[in-house]
Amino acid sequence: MKRGGFSKDDHFSAFGQLAVHLVAGGAPTQPNDVVIDKHSADKGHYVVGDQVRISANATNGGSDLYRLTGIVKFGSVDSPLGATLSFFTQDTAQKVLTAPGKVTSIDVAATPGTDQTVLLSRLRAALVETAWRLVRFQ
Repeated sequence: MKRGGFSKDDHFSAFGQLAVHLVAGGAPTQPNDVVIDKHSADKGHYVVGDQVRISANATNGGSDLYRLTGIVKFGSVDSPLGATLSFFTQDTAQKVLTAPGKVTSIDVAATPGTDQTVLLSRLRAALVETAWRLVRFQ
């Protein structure tokens, strides 16, 4: 299984705004937990509670076993354009990505009616405080 990444500290509250929603189980809460897309779960005959081997982007080219805690869909589809993605806790995502303490990207979803100029201003202020930079805004 290819490894993609998205993490949320302890819940997936933003998933509803990002068109990603749990269809079985729950969010990862432990270092060995993972959530995968429904297409991958169906293809591998995985159900919540199973052990899933995830190939990491590690220098040793290895893989690790994770406990499947949840399965997600992307809007009405089982996988976005056939992509295989996995979702971890933030600490595990950083370990799997071999970048502890670093984040390479974030997705932000505003509540309906939020003014984009206000959102952009808030994002720029937050990124300055954390030494991140905004490279694309749609």
